Amino acid sequence: MPGAATIIRVHVLREGGSPVPDARVMMTSRDVDLPDIAALSDHRGEVRLGAFKNAEYRITCTAEGFETTSRTITVGSEDTFEAVVTLVR
Repeated sequence: MPGAATIIRVHVLREGGSPVPDARVMMTSRDVDLPDIAALSDHRGEVRLGAFKNAEYRITCTAEGFETTSRTITVGSEDTFEAVVTLVR
């Protein structure tokens, strides 16, 4: 059962570890009824998204010149959750 709010900090990186600015980051969940959530990564490749604790989320990232990549994360009781998504060309 989803709980209180948390922040998911998504780091969008390219192979080698450098940030991908302006990547589109989308979040969905089967555990939580969410509206469509999407944001663009900043110059550091970061996006911060609000979410609920104790739920599973699917993070999908896409950027021009890269393959679309998704990963599933499970957020527990932490106030901030860090997720890294690596995009490949």
